[in-house]
Amino acid sequence: MLEFFEEFKQNPKFLKQKSNTPIYGQNLLNLFFSSQGNLRKEILKKSCEILEEEFLETLPKLEKSNISIRAFTNLDINIAKILIPIFNFIEKKYIESDFKQKQENFIEFDGLQTPIWAILYVLFRAGMKDFMIKIIETYNGDLKGKVKEFGAFFEKYLGLQEENRELEMSERKIAMEFIQNNNKEKIDVFQYSLYILITKYCEIKSTDLIDNIADYLWFNVKLRDFFEFIGVFIEFFIVFFY
Repeated sequence: MLEFFEEFKQNPKFLKQKSNTPIYGQNLLNLFFSSQGNLRKEILKKSCEILEEEFLETLPKLEKSNISIRAFTNLDINIAKILIPIFNFIEKKYIESDFKQKQENFIEFDGLQTPIWAILYVLFRAGMKDFMIKIIETYNGDLKGKVKEFGAFFEKYLGLQEENRELEMSERKIAMEFIQNNNKEKIDVFQYSLYILITKYCEIKSTDLIDNIADYLWFNVKLRDFFEFIGVFIEFFIVFFY
């Protein structure tokens, strides 16, 4: 099964080529449904890694951004350079476009005009979890309290992921109550999305975050369990390859 993902990573078009042969598509689905528990988790993990690596590769390799790093204290210069493509993507995709004009796409900026939640979300989308921790540790803007609170929750999530475990339902509900109680008027779309992806507790708030195939699949890999994701995969498989 994992060989399938490695082949897909090297040559994404191979699926369309092979899917014209009914037996291949049938065998692929049989592999999904016959997989044991640990392999199912590995399939989802590998799916995420491929989608995150491909997303990171598509980011523009620019050296300047209008988003300031002044909100971060003692941020390593090499980390700052790596973050520039992330900042540029956020500017073009979410700040300078029509994205934030919609009510459900509220973006929270701190006093230095740093969209901290957007930064954390895009880092998560790119699979850069270690960078997320660095950003959380060095962030010193006026949203520091909420960011540190999220950081503690995120580190707990990462620890459970290493043990192949998920958050307990009670922990998920507490997290969602926290975000709702601390954002009574408006909830940052990226902050909200980070919490629902980690807790798998609610549905997506803004479909504008999944406006292409790669984002749609990544979001569903993160949000669903194995068999829920299979339903999404089959729908994707039928629509795009048959």
